[in-house]
Amino acid sequence: MFPQMKFRVSGLDAKAKYILLLDIVAADDYRYKFHN
Repeated sequence: MFPQMKFRVSGLDAKAKYILLLDIVAADDYRYKFHN
């Protein structure tokens, strides 16, 4: 239903915790769009 997404993140602390968020909102009754 949605296009494939890939992320590559570098330079972060290996012992720290991180959260990655992706928000997908309805553009109309039939379509969705990525919103950042």
